Amino acid sequence: MTPQAGILFAAIDFDHELILRRIQQAFPGIALIGGTTNGEISSVLAGTMFRVKLESGHEVLAHISGKMRKRFIRLVVGDKVKMEMSPYDLTKARIVFRLN
Repeated sequence: MTPQAGILFAAIDFDHELILRRIQQAFPGIALIGGTTNGEISSVLAGTMFRVKLESGHEVLAHISGKMRKRFIRLVVGDKVKMEMSPYDLTKARIVFRLN
């Protein structure tokens, strides 16, 4: 039986493009959903919370990761970020890396 869809969760230091290519080679035509995605901060909220607009146009509520908080990484409106999506609630995410 061939799988119809797959969910990919990997740390940000993995080569996601390579992983996706290998999965597509092993299972041609499978629909993949990634656990990480990029977005742009659209608004800053209280308590290190942010509204982030995804590349698809949807908005999610995101908080910064502990390492970013520990290193006092500042985020402002317009910053591009990499996020890990929650597998349980696709409206929430954790910001793990500032891209710009």
